[in-house]
Amino acid sequence: MIGLYISVRYIYVSVRSESLRTTVDLLRFNHDNDFCFIYLRLCWNFVYWSIFVHIALIVILDFMTIRKVILKGDVDEAPMVFEILPCIGYLSLSLFKTYKMVTRRCVFENLIHELRSMWPDGEVAEDESSIVNKALKEVNIFIKVYYFCNNLLALSVMIPPYFSVLKRIIGYDVPRILPYSYWIPYDGTQPVWYEFTITLMAWQTFATLWCMLAGDLLFCVLLSHITTQFDLLCLRIRRLFYVTVDEQLIEDYPLGMIM
Repeated sequence: MIGLYISVRYIYVSVRSESLRTTVDLLRFNHDNDFCFIYLRLCWNFVYWSIFVHIALIVILDFMTIRKVILKGDVDEAPMVFEILPCIGYLSLSLFKTYKMVTRRCVFENLIHELRSMWPDGEVAEDESSIVNKALKEVNIFIKVYYFCNNLLALSVMIPPYFSVLKRIIGYDVPRILPYSYWIPYDGTQPVWYEFTITLMAWQTFATLWCMLAGDLLFCVLLSHITTQFDLLCLRIRRLFYVTVDEQLIEDYPLGMIM
Protein backbone atom coordinates (compact mmCIF):
# COMPACT_ATOMS: atom_id res chain seq x y z
CA MET A 1 0.00 0.00 0.00
CA ILE A 2 2.92 2.32 0.71
CA GLY A 3 4.19 1.62 -2.81
CA LEU A 4 0.83 2.49 -4.31
CA TYR A 5 0.67 5.69 -2.29
CA ILE A 6 4.24 6.63 -3.30
CA SER A 7 3.28 6.12 -6.95
CA VAL A 8 0.38 8.53 -6.49
CA ARG A 9 2.64 11.09 -4.84
CA TYR A 10 5.19 10.63 -7.66
CA ILE A 11 2.58 11.46 -10.29
CA TYR A 12 1.56 14.54 -8.34
CA VAL A 13 5.04 15.79 -7.45
CA SER A 14 6.33 15.30 -10.99
CA VAL A 15 3.76 17.70 -12.39
CA ARG A 16 4.68 20.30 -9.76
CA SER A 17 7.98 20.91 -11.56
CA GLU A 18 8.49 24.54 -12.60
CA SER A 19 9.40 23.49 -16.12
CA LEU A 20 6.74 21.41 -17.82
CA ARG A 21 9.34 20.23 -20.29
CA THR A 22 11.33 18.74 -17.42
CA THR A 23 8.14 17.20 -16.11
CA VAL A 24 7.41 15.48 -19.41
CA ASP A 25 10.97 14.16 -19.58
CA LEU A 26 10.66 12.76 -16.05
CA LEU A 27 7.34 11.14 -16.80
CA ARG A 28 8.54 9.58 -20.04
CA PHE A 29 11.34 7.75 -18.27
CA ASN A 30 10.56 4.07 -18.69
CA HIS A 31 11.72 1.41 -16.22
CA ASP A 32 10.17 -1.57 -17.98
CA ASN A 33 13.57 -2.97 -19.03
CA ASP A 34 15.31 -2.18 -15.75
CA PHE A 35 16.05 -5.36 -13.79
CA CYS A 36 15.97 -3.54 -10.44
CA PHE A 37 12.58 -2.07 -11.24
CA ILE A 38 11.21 -5.48 -12.22
CA TYR A 39 12.58 -6.97 -9.00
CA LEU A 40 11.01 -4.19 -6.92
CA ARG A 41 7.70 -4.69 -8.70
CA LEU A 42 7.74 -8.38 -7.81
CA CYS A 43 8.52 -7.55 -4.18
CA TRP A 44 5.70 -5.01 -3.98
CA ASN A 45 3.31 -7.47 -5.61
CA PHE A 46 4.24 -10.05 -2.99
CA VAL A 47 3.67 -7.54 -0.19
CA TYR A 48 0.36 -6.46 -1.70
CA TRP A 49 -1.04 -9.97 -2.12
CA SER A 50 0.06 -10.85 1.41
CA ILE A 51 -1.87 -7.86 2.74
CA PHE A 52 -4.78 -8.67 0.44
CA VAL A 53 -5.08 -12.18 1.89
CA HIS A 54 -4.69 -10.80 5.41
CA ILE A 55 -7.51 -8.28 4.98
CA ALA A 56 -9.70 -10.88 3.28
CA LEU A 57 -9.26 -13.12 6.34
CA ILE A 58 -10.45 -10.26 8.55
CA VAL A 59 -13.60 -9.98 6.44
CA ILE A 60 -14.20 -13.70 6.91
CA LEU A 61 -13.68 -13.37 10.68
CA ASP A 62 -16.18 -10.50 10.76
CA PHE A 63 -18.79 -12.65 9.04
CA MET A 64 -18.06 -15.46 11.48
CA THR A 65 -18.63 -13.06 14.37
CA ILE A 66 -21.97 -11.95 12.92
CA ARG A 67 -23.01 -15.57 12.44
CA LYS A 68 -22.04 -16.36 16.02
CA VAL A 69 -24.11 -13.45 17.38
CA ILE A 70 -27.14 -14.39 15.30
CA LEU A 71 -27.02 -18.06 16.32
CA LYS A 72 -26.56 -17.11 19.95
CA GLY A 73 -29.69 -14.94 19.86
CA ASP A 74 -28.50 -12.60 22.61
CA VAL A 75 -30.22 -9.22 22.33
CA ASP A 76 -27.43 -7.51 24.29
CA GLU A 77 -24.89 -8.46 21.62
CA ALA A 78 -27.09 -7.39 18.69
CA PRO A 79 -25.50 -3.90 18.45
CA MET A 80 -22.21 -5.65 17.69
CA VAL A 81 -23.61 -6.63 14.29
CA PHE A 82 -24.17 -2.98 13.37
CA GLU A 83 -20.63 -2.18 14.52
CA ILE A 84 -19.11 -4.87 12.33
CA LEU A 85 -21.08 -4.23 9.13
CA PRO A 86 -19.42 -0.83 8.37
CA CYS A 87 -16.03 -2.46 8.96
CA ILE A 88 -16.86 -5.18 6.44
CA GLY A 89 -17.87 -2.55 3.89
CA TYR A 90 -14.70 -0.52 4.42
CA LEU A 91 -12.45 -3.57 4.22
CA SER A 92 -14.15 -4.87 1.08
CA LEU A 93 -14.01 -1.48 -0.63
CA SER A 94 -10.30 -1.10 0.09
CA LEU A 95 -9.65 -4.51 -1.45
CA PHE A 96 -11.70 -3.82 -4.58
CA LYS A 97 -9.98 -0.48 -5.23
CA THR A 98 -6.43 -1.80 -5.02
CA TYR A 99 -7.30 -5.11 -6.72
CA LYS A 100 -8.21 -3.31 -9.94
CA MET A 101 -5.05 -1.21 -9.74
CA VAL A 102 -2.86 -4.31 -9.53
CA THR A 103 -4.67 -6.70 -11.88
CA ARG A 104 -5.46 -4.01 -14.48
CA ARG A 105 -2.12 -2.26 -14.26
CA CYS A 106 -1.90 -1.69 -18.03
CA VAL A 107 -5.16 0.28 -18.00
CA PHE A 108 -3.87 2.70 -15.38
CA GLU A 109 -0.49 2.96 -17.11
CA ASN A 110 -2.16 3.83 -20.43
CA LEU A 111 -4.26 6.45 -18.67
CA ILE A 112 -1.15 8.01 -17.15
CA HIS A 113 0.70 7.90 -20.50
CA GLU A 114 -2.18 9.69 -22.22
CA LEU A 115 -2.17 12.42 -19.59
CA ARG A 116 1.60 12.79 -19.92
CA SER A 117 1.39 13.43 -23.66
CA MET A 118 -1.27 16.12 -23.17
CA TRP A 119 0.85 18.41 -21.00
CA PRO A 120 2.30 21.52 -22.74
CA ASP A 121 5.87 21.20 -23.94
CA GLY A 122 8.27 24.12 -24.09
CA GLU A 123 7.52 27.66 -22.96
CA VAL A 124 4.27 28.06 -21.03
CA ALA A 125 2.22 31.25 -21.18
CA GLU A 126 1.36 33.11 -18.01
CA ASP A 127 -2.36 32.34 -18.21
CA GLU A 128 -1.66 28.63 -18.72
CA SER A 129 0.78 28.68 -15.82
CA SER A 130 -1.83 30.27 -13.55
CA ILE A 131 -4.36 27.55 -14.43
CA VAL A 132 -1.86 24.77 -13.73
CA ASN A 133 -0.61 26.31 -10.49
CA LYS A 134 -4.14 26.84 -9.20
CA ALA A 135 -5.12 23.24 -9.94
CA LEU A 136 -1.96 21.84 -8.36
CA LYS A 137 -2.41 24.00 -5.28
CA GLU A 138 -5.98 22.77 -4.82
CA VAL A 139 -5.12 19.10 -5.27
CA ASN A 140 -2.09 19.49 -2.98
CA ILE A 141 -4.26 20.87 -0.17
CA PHE A 142 -6.89 18.19 -0.66
CA ILE A 143 -4.36 15.34 -0.69
CA LYS A 144 -2.63 16.51 2.48
CA VAL A 145 -5.87 17.12 4.38
CA TYR A 146 -7.41 13.83 3.27
CA TYR A 147 -4.25 11.85 4.02
CA PHE A 148 -3.57 13.27 7.49
CA CYS A 149 -7.23 13.26 8.57
CA ASN A 150 -7.55 9.57 7.75
CA ASN A 151 -4.33 8.71 9.56
CA LEU A 152 -5.37 10.76 12.59
CA LEU A 153 -8.67 8.89 12.62
CA ALA A 154 -6.80 5.58 12.64
CA LEU A 155 -4.55 6.81 15.45
CA SER A 156 -7.59 7.84 17.49
CA VAL A 157 -8.79 4.24 17.30
CA MET A 158 -5.47 2.57 18.11
CA ILE A 159 -3.93 4.89 20.72
CA PRO A 160 -6.41 4.18 23.60
CA PRO A 161 -5.45 0.46 23.88
CA TYR A 162 -1.79 1.40 24.17
CA PHE A 163 -2.65 3.94 26.85
CA SER A 164 -4.37 1.17 28.80
CA VAL A 165 -1.20 -0.93 28.52
CA LEU A 166 0.85 2.01 29.82
CA LYS A 167 -1.57 2.54 32.72
CA ARG A 168 -1.34 -1.12 33.72
CA ILE A 169 2.46 -0.90 33.68
CA ILE A 170 2.30 2.13 35.97
CA GLY A 171 -0.02 0.32 38.36
CA TYR A 172 -3.57 1.27 37.44
CA ASP A 173 -6.13 -1.51 37.22
CA VAL A 174 -7.83 -0.81 33.90
CA PRO A 175 -9.67 -3.34 31.73
CA ARG A 176 -8.09 -4.67 28.57
CA ILE A 177 -10.40 -3.57 25.77
CA LEU A 178 -9.72 -4.49 22.16
CA PRO A 179 -10.41 -1.88 19.46
CA TYR A 180 -12.29 -4.42 17.33
CA SER A 181 -14.64 -7.19 18.33
CA TYR A 182 -14.25 -9.77 15.57
CA TRP A 183 -13.64 -13.39 16.45
CA ILE A 184 -10.08 -14.56 17.17
CA PRO A 185 -9.04 -18.15 18.03
CA TYR A 186 -7.63 -17.20 21.46
CA ASP A 187 -8.39 -14.95 24.41
CA GLY A 188 -7.02 -11.57 23.36
CA THR A 189 -7.51 -10.03 26.81
CA GLN A 190 -4.82 -12.16 28.47
CA PRO A 191 -1.37 -10.70 29.25
CA VAL A 192 1.10 -10.75 26.36
CA TRP A 193 -1.69 -11.88 24.04
CA TYR A 194 -3.35 -8.50 24.51
CA GLU A 195 -0.26 -6.56 23.46
CA PHE A 196 0.23 -8.87 20.48
CA THR A 197 -3.41 -8.52 19.44
CA ILE A 198 -3.57 -4.72 19.56
CA THR A 199 -0.31 -4.51 17.59
CA LEU A 200 -1.73 -6.87 14.98
CA MET A 201 -4.95 -4.87 14.83
CA ALA A 202 -2.97 -1.64 14.47
CA TRP A 203 -1.19 -3.10 11.45
CA GLN A 204 -4.52 -4.25 10.01
CA THR A 205 -5.98 -0.78 10.51
CA PHE A 206 -3.21 1.09 8.74
CA ALA A 207 -2.87 -1.51 5.96
CA THR A 208 -6.58 -1.18 5.19
CA LEU A 209 -6.36 2.60 5.41
CA TRP A 210 -3.43 2.76 2.99
CA CYS A 211 -5.30 0.54 0.54
CA MET A 212 -8.21 2.95 0.62
CA LEU A 213 -5.97 6.02 0.34
CA ALA A 214 -4.08 4.58 -2.63
CA GLY A 215 -7.27 4.25 -4.65
CA ASP A 216 -8.82 7.54 -3.53
CA LEU A 217 -5.72 9.68 -4.00
CA LEU A 218 -4.92 8.21 -7.40
CA PHE A 219 -8.47 8.96 -8.53
CA CYS A 220 -8.29 12.53 -7.19
CA VAL A 221 -4.93 13.26 -8.82
CA LEU A 222 -5.98 11.87 -12.20
CA LEU A 223 -9.31 13.71 -12.05
CA SER A 224 -7.52 16.95 -11.24
CA HIS A 225 -5.17 16.49 -14.19
CA ILE A 226 -8.06 15.76 -16.56
CA THR A 227 -10.02 18.85 -15.49
CA THR A 228 -6.86 20.93 -15.83
CA GLN A 229 -6.47 19.70 -19.42
CA PHE A 230 -10.02 20.83 -20.18
CA ASP A 231 -9.26 24.26 -18.73
CA LEU A 232 -6.15 24.53 -20.89
CA LEU A 233 -8.11 23.40 -23.95
CA CYS A 234 -10.77 26.02 -23.27
CA LEU A 235 -8.06 28.68 -23.05
CA ARG A 236 -6.55 27.63 -26.40
CA ILE A 237 -9.95 27.72 -28.07
CA ARG A 238 -10.44 31.29 -26.88
CA ARG A 239 -7.09 32.22 -28.40
CA LEU A 240 -8.08 30.80 -31.78
CA PHE A 241 -11.15 32.92 -32.15
CA TYR A 242 -12.14 35.50 -29.55
CA VAL A 243 -14.93 38.04 -29.99
CA THR A 244 -15.70 40.48 -27.19
CA VAL A 245 -19.12 41.48 -28.54
CA ASP A 246 -21.70 38.97 -29.78
CA GLU A 247 -22.93 39.01 -33.41
CA GLN A 248 -20.37 41.54 -34.64
CA LEU A 249 -19.02 39.24 -37.37
CA ILE A 250 -20.60 38.24 -40.65
CA GLU A 251 -22.20 34.79 -40.80
CA ASP A 252 -19.70 33.27 -43.26
CA TYR A 253 -16.51 34.50 -41.56
CA PRO A 254 -13.54 32.53 -43.02
CA LEU A 255 -12.30 31.02 -39.79
CA GLY A 256 -9.99 28.68 -41.68
CA MET A 257 -7.82 31.57 -42.86
CA ILE A 258 -6.64 32.42 -39.35
CA MET A 259 -5.76 28.85 -38.34
